[in-house]
Amino acid sequence: MAYILACRRLGLEADVEKAARIYGVSPKLVKKRLRGTQRLLRKPVHVPVLRYRLRIEDAACLKSLSASGVHKACDRYGRLLR
Repeated sequence: MAYILACRRLGLEADVEKAARIYGVSPKLVKKRLRGTQRLLRKPVHVPVLRYRLRIEDAACLKSLSASGVHKACDRYGRLLR
């Protein structure tokens, strides 16, 4: 999935079937995981960190933000919960 997402972010075309063959998994599984990741990317930035327990650096990379921006969003959301 990282390969496919990186290709799409760079504007390159990525073949799901070819990537599945390279990594030894079924294309159906790759498509399923890709849909899940794309759903996660549509959510606000605090959701991957607080709900899915991703590291701040990983969430920042996924959302193309700075780590400090993710940290501020998580702090702001955490204050709303208290």
